[in-house]
Amino acid sequence: MDIFSFLAKSDGTSLVDHTEHVLKAGKRLLSCLPISNEERHLLENKLLTAIILHDIGKIHPSFEHNLNNETGRIPIRHEIISLFIAESFLELSLLELFIIATHHKGIVEEGSSSKFLKLDTLTDHLNKQIIEFGDLKSEIKIFLKKWLEKFKVTLQFKSNLQASLENHKLSKETIRALIKSTQKKDIPKHEDRLKLSKLRGLLMAADHIGSARLEDQIPKMPIIEVHQIQPEQGFRNFQEKMGKVEGSCILHAPTGSGKTEAALNWVVNNQTSNSRIFYILPFTASINAMVSRLEEKLGKGLVTPLHSRTLDYFYEDVEKETNNYKKKSDEARKLSGLSREIFFPIKIATPHQIIKAALMGKGWEMNLWDFPNAIFIIDEFHTYDPLLSGLLLATVKWLEDNFNAKFCFMSATIPAFMQNLIIENVLGNDSSKIFRPDPNSETDKLILNRKRHVLKTCRNKSILDDLELIKDKIRRSIKNESVLIVVNNISTCQKLYNELSEFENREMLHGGLHKKDRIDIESRITNKDIKERPKVLIATQAVEVSLDIDYKIAFIENAPIDALIQRFGRVNRAGKNKKPALVYLYENIIGNVKKIYCEDTLTKTFNVLEKFQGFEISEQDLVGACNEVYQNGYNELQRKDFEQGLCHPVINNFPENVIAGYWDENVSDEIIKHDNAKIDILCFNLQEEYGKLKEVGRYIEANQLLVSIYSFQSTRKVKERDVIVARDIEYISKFGVRKFGKERDSNIL
Repeated sequence: MDIFSFLAKSDGTSLVDHTEHVLKAGKRLLSCLPISNEERHLLENKLLTAIILHDIGKIHPSFEHNLNNETGRIPIRHEIISLFIAESFLELSLLELFIIATHHKGIVEEGSSSKFLKLDTLTDHLNKQIIEFGDLKSEIKIFLKKWLEKFKVTLQFKSNLQASLENHKLSKETIRALIKSTQKKDIPKHEDRLKLSKLRGLLMAADHIGSARLEDQIPKMPIIEVHQIQPEQGFRNFQEKMGKVEGSCILHAPTGSGKTEAALNWVVNNQTSNSRIFYILPFTASINAMVSRLEEKLGKGLVTPLHSRTLDYFYEDVEKETNNYKKKSDEARKLSGLSREIFFPIKIATPHQIIKAALMGKGWEMNLWDFPNAIFIIDEFHTYDPLLSGLLLATVKWLEDNFNAKFCFMSATIPAFMQNLIIENVLGNDSSKIFRPDPNSETDKLILNRKRHVLKTCRNKSILDDLELIKDKIRRSIKNESVLIVVNNISTCQKLYNELSEFENREMLHGGLHKKDRIDIESRITNKDIKERPKVLIATQAVEVSLDIDYKIAFIENAPIDALIQRFGRVNRAGKNKKPALVYLYENIIGNVKKIYCEDTLTKTFNVLEKFQGFEISEQDLVGACNEVYQNGYNELQRKDFEQGLCHPVINNFPENVIAGYWDENVSDEIIKHDNAKIDILCFNLQEEYGKLKEVGRYIEANQLLVSIYSFQSTRKVKERDVIVARDIEYISKFGVRKFGKERDSNIL
């Protein structure tokens, strides 16, 4: 057997070349991991041995047949053939055998999906494939000797080789390790199962990177220097102090005060060699904006978004460089896949991504390599529902206890009760770890005493009652100023958009837009050239995200105080106006928002803010208002949800629950509340466009026509091919979803 004659891929890549790519990726990954030299040395031999042997099963005649024939494919699991050859001929540990066998699929679990191995693959099916090898025992041994010589590896051959390959079966020890129901019994120590898990994750990452031919591009995390993140005007006092804080903390500072720079200065002081950085934000738009912001400071190639729409982000990013749709798609998919693996050292993510790892969702084994000594900035913590907040704090405790991770919780509006939950559960009841701007400092005093808004509360009125006033303000402001209107549901947003049709330079942003339109609209309202931005923006709570926008006057429907503070933060954001900006707040909300907002919280919010009627309000005023609204903390039901997340049995008993090669495919159900779960649908009138894009292979663009809605919004959903079609919801370009016909719902959120 000529080792150079075998192929690894249908594109003509040889088995030798592919193995060399993966080997190089493995070595590079080891050099970039946030681990000690001692641990790196212990890993190296096992990992590199497994890499050299992981694809040798591709010498099987059936695999070669499949590469050379488009029809008549023969079912074969090449990694199980690799396992068979390795176990039959070489003296290897269970660790090496296990990760070779599972570098593509998970272990055997009855009733699981095709992403997991089947028991038959390890027994009867394997026996058939062994027979197909024929009498090649001596040839395979010669191949292995040449193969190991090629890669300069010395391994011990077994002295008691079977007379024939057909007489050999996988050992019971190996098979039982590859079955979920027996692994724990045979490998009782969780430390040993964790080793299997971690090495499996490392081999998979190296294999994916080598296959993508990016082994030479694996970025090494640099030590960030102060000059890279310092504002041009220098640090404010509180930003400077954050650069001296060691360990986990809370940063409580006003919107627009430079919290991000302060947190990055904290990173500089807490970063260690190769430690990863996670910046946690609640919304995809704010995540994408933060990726761009950090790329400007630290350079491209280090930072990735990590959320449910990462593929769309990379597709748009690649589009700037090429108009070749296939090339764009392939590159975007490659980068999107790597964003979830051990590649990018800085990840801007939703909390769901790290919670999934703690709950052992798909990819958790690779995630383990990102966490040692990791630095986490958790921004806008107050925006999460009680269950998600509990799960996030449980995950934070797990990361602190097991990986020596450090956390900076950051917000302008975090209520005191939530702050106390963090102090109690994460900061060891040490309230000295809360940092705020100092009212005695000249630079900090400027932002604390800054009065950006004059509040006008409108009791017993809705925003539509003041339509003429809004039009008048727009006419007066259209030349020099901009107007923001924020409501709580899509149909009100759309109605106002139509009512204000006389103003051409207007835009609408809400959750009922499909991905394609949303990308276009967000790019317009955040255009670097402020003159190119729309003068009138009508939006729902989608505007609360950390978008870099700044309006001069606002009309806002009532919402919980923390949400309102975010909305206020989009008006006179930098506080540079000569006069504070007018903010009109309307008590009466059009439509039903009980599914997303607590009625009691809405009432308390309006009553508390009404005290500021006609006054110029400061950041301190808003913080006080927030604490007054939430002075009693969670209600009984919310507290129950929070405790359910905080005490989650999988996270709190992670070591005991470890099963190498297994993940929970339903883990998202633990994170997303069932009653508010959103689903992606295709509006009935976009079916033709969707189909045409799919026909020509523009799959990513086709999926950008899908829109996320709450499941209760459509009563006529049908599954057609690969997508859910809503027969009672139509889509209008740049306008969004609309209930069709008699069933039209005026309360689409």
